[in-house]
Amino acid sequence: MAAKRRTLYVIVLISLMLVLVNVSSLQYNVTSYFFQFSPAIKTDFDQVVNNHLEDDYSENIIELSVRSSAFKSDNPNDIQEPLSKIKLDKEKNNSLQNTSDGLIPSSNGVHVEKSQNSLQYGVQQNKQKVVPAPGSIRTSSCNGCFQHNFSYIINNENICKTVSRTKTVDLIIMILTTHQNLDRRNAIRETWLSLSKKNTANVRYVFLLGEIGDKALRYRVLKENAIYQDIIKEDFSDSYTNLTYKTVMGYKWVVNHCSVAKYVMKTDDDMYINVWNILSLVHSKGVLLDNNLAGSCSTGAPIRNSKSKWYASVSDYKEKKYPGFCSGTAYVTSMHLAAKLYNITATTPFFHLEDVYIGLCLYKIRGNIINVSGFNRRRVSLDPCIYKGTQMYSSHLMDPKTLRDIWTRECRRTNVTQN
Repeated sequence: MAAKRRTLYVIVLISLMLVLVNVSSLQYNVTSYFFQFSPAIKTDFDQVVNNHLEDDYSENIIELSVRSSAFKSDNPNDIQEPLSKIKLDKEKNNSLQNTSDGLIPSSNGVHVEKSQNSLQYGVQQNKQKVVPAPGSIRTSSCNGCFQHNFSYIINNENICKTVSRTKTVDLIIMILTTHQNLDRRNAIRETWLSLSKKNTANVRYVFLLGEIGDKALRYRVLKENAIYQDIIKEDFSDSYTNLTYKTVMGYKWVVNHCSVAKYVMKTDDDMYINVWNILSLVHSKGVLLDNNLAGSCSTGAPIRNSKSKWYASVSDYKEKKYPGFCSGTAYVTSMHLAAKLYNITATTPFFHLEDVYIGLCLYKIRGNIINVSGFNRRRVSLDPCIYKGTQMYSSHLMDPKTLRDIWTRECRRTNVTQN
């Protein structure tokens, strides 16, 4: 009898514990649902990211593509509620698979784009990367071998839209960057990109990114883009050997979304660009850019030392010399030539050194390079009279602190012409 009572007590105790667990779970789910989806609540983005990263949602992720002018805010902490929906549960994911245009509609006019390669981007990209098979040698031409058929993850397609016909875009600047370089991007926005007046002046710009595996950095970039709306990102794997993808993405974007611009500049996020001098150059010498690239340009030969950062094997490039090319640190051309360069990439096999690759494309369309004094692939002496004078176009290896410092320093020599 005593044994039966003890058994009954154990059964009752277990039943009570199960009830408590179910109630707790229900309360958690209701609370999570309310705070994640209630449109009346503004959610701090960092907290949302931290909460989501605590669990493994690898099967449930839908990559986001933030389009147009959604989430506009001047306050970095004022991230609107839609960003709390950065992950959708599996049932909602399945219910959206039949959306005809590949876009997920939102009640507030924001659209997110479903990435086909979001979870296996490393493997997927290798399938699209056109390189010689083992034992074969890269050819100089091909038939549609480089499609660059990646999908936008972030696409601010209205950057070059103008409010009136009298307002023109003279220059669009493409800036190659990486996810972790937020301080570099902010330093550039605060200094030489300030002339763009937040992409409303005659100078416009975009930061170019590929995809990475680090979830926290990806969501940090989403937050950044929600504030500045100046980032373009595709779903190729972001790496040094894929810089060619990033550069071609930039050309594709400017041709499709910024063709109103007269001139195109490509540069990196560790550069100082004297935008006044670039504008002066294109206004005075613009006719020369219709069929030419201008920058720090030269010819060169492949480096066969496998330990070199710029190594190119015979399979990668069989010729003994490269055609002329401009350093990827900074160069400028016309929109006319930019469109021709982008169009020829489809028949120009991939090459991992992006500045050389553009040189190969330029050679195929019978374009030329113009070496311009003042475009520097190294850092110029930190003299504010040089940086604010009329002779320098670019300076390399500028960290954020140095960039901000040289921007604020004054040239006190009276015999120097300044911008």
